[in-house]
Amino acid sequence: QVNAALHNEEITAEELKEVAVFLTHYLGFPLGSKLDGAVSKVVRNRKKAAEKGSGEDRKANVNAAVKMHSGKTLDDE
Repeated sequence: QVNAALHNEEITAEELKEVAVFLTHYLGFPLGSKLDGAVSKVVRNRKKAAEKGSGEDRKANVNAAVKMHSGKTLDDE
C-alpha cells in the first residue's frame, strides 16, 4: 500500500515518513518503527529502480507485502 500511494502520487515519501513518526506516538515504538522500516524499504527500492531506468518490480513489492504479514515470501513454498 505504501508503494501504491507513492505510485499514484497520493502522498510523498517525506509525508509518509512524517506519518510513521506521528503514528509511533499512538502505536508504540515497535509498530511505529516497523512502519518506518517498511516506508524506508519501499522508498529505497523505488529509488534503485529509478536509477536503473527500470519500472517498479511488482514481484518484489508483492513478496515484501506477503513477508511483512506472514513472515514468508511467495518463493518459500
